[in-house]
Amino acid sequence: MPADFPVRFQPDRLLPMKPIRTRLAMGTMSEKPIHTLPERFVSAAIDSSLIIGGYWWEGGTGTRHGLGTERADPLDLSDRRLIEFSRHLGLGYLRIGGTEADRFYYRIRKKDKKQLSRGYGYDLSRRRWDEIINFTGEIDASLCMTLNAGPGARKKDSTWRRKNARRLVHYSRKHHKQEAVWELGNEVNAYIFFHGLGSYISSRQYAADISRLSKVLTKEKTGRLAGPAAIVWPVLGETLPFIRSFLRHLEAPLDILTWHYYPQQSSRCPAAVRRARPETLLSPRRLDDLGRQARRIRDLVEKHSPGTELWLGETGHALCGGEPGISDRFVSSLWWMDALGQLARSGHHQVVRQALIGGDYGLLRSDGGPPNPDYWATLLWNRYMGRRVYPLESYGSKKIRVYLHSAPGRAENRTLLLINLDPRREAEVELTDSLPPARSRAVVTGTADWAVPDILSRTVYLNERLLKFSKQTRLPDLSLEKINPARSLRLPPGSYCFFVLG
Repeated sequence: MPADFPVRFQPDRLLPMKPIRTRLAMGTMSEKPIHTLPERFVSAAIDSSLIIGGYWWEGGTGTRHGLGTERADPLDLSDRRLIEFSRHLGLGYLRIGGTEADRFYYRIRKKDKKQLSRGYGYDLSRRRWDEIINFTGEIDASLCMTLNAGPGARKKDSTWRRKNARRLVHYSRKHHKQEAVWELGNEVNAYIFFHGLGSYISSRQYAADISRLSKVLTKEKTGRLAGPAAIVWPVLGETLPFIRSFLRHLEAPLDILTWHYYPQQSSRCPAAVRRARPETLLSPRRLDDLGRQARRIRDLVEKHSPGTELWLGETGHALCGGEPGISDRFVSSLWWMDALGQLARSGHHQVVRQALIGGDYGLLRSDGGPPNPDYWATLLWNRYMGRRVYPLESYGSKKIRVYLHSAPGRAENRTLLLINLDPRREAEVELTDSLPPARSRAVVTGTADWAVPDILSRTVYLNERLLKFSKQTRLPDLSLEKINPARSLRLPPGSYCFFVLG
């Protein structure tokens, strides 16, 4: 961490500084939303490593073939605390995915034998699959399952073997009436990094594999089809271009195109184009990289596969498990709120957070401690940001990020999300006459005292109230604070705030 980076300020050391400022006005065609989101926009993932007891990030400082270096215990999906905390989030989907999803053999029938000697790494038993389905139902989410498209599930000519996956799909339809999203493979364009040089799959071959899975779903009359879960890097984009070529070769209808993006890389990653630091994602230019990539991929989908939904199928604060002491702190929530705002504005249907639990980027902690700050940020987004996304024009500091949605349950009102990326200075936001005044607010900070900001805090305060659960896993008070109608709004340093206008 740079020595001159101000993590925490003491009142006697905080010198008077001019606030950063911006003016806001409604965009053109302001009465019409530019996008309408699904009822549930935010989803989360449980990594396949935690499902099966594979290699994970806790306890390790490096990587092994894109994985952590330590074996994890399989996650207890019957844990009532985990279920209750997850249910509160109101997730759209629970994704079971990650690198080790491409090493699963689905041992659904009693007569099925273990296949570890044929290129598979793990057996997913029928009992464990039932636990996954039951957990998904308990938290009131839909399921997105990443099917094995890796080396063990391929013939010598690289054609995907669909037989094993078909058994899983058939069992799910017959016994659970499960209308899942079935995603074929995890980060297919990076197989050579995870599974070796001989595992390369061309975009033409993958398009043919998608057609094979499409036939399975058509025969079973169930589920939706997703892929290719392609990894896109900040700065570099697609290091091995894949998405455009895949869409050109695509013959079967694709319900959902998924892609992955991490804005920076943690200290565990052996290579990095943008190493995680506390100040890295306080840069508007670096945050804007996500929007550029999102628009590029959206344009490809609209050109080559119109009607296909667009999902950011995996994202987290930093690649390789998150950065200790940063990804699990309040500063991550400034990135997370901005990412959701950009993706909603760019026409995405779902954003899947890596991860629901575990690592340093999890919403929930594996050690059973209080939820990480991004958990509360997710709750607040879902509570205050409605489905309709409106254009907004900002004139002033780029350190103030601005997003405008409808207010849930209040068709005539708007919710304004403001993010102050400056950890030192207040922000002043002036609403022009094109916008109604603010009448209530939720100011979210890392400390109770707005004059003493701490972006590396593990705590979250809403209008100076500490957010925490009771022993009964009951949600705290998340209500807005009424204010006198105002057009001049103030934000503490390093904070995000919701203002309801109307």
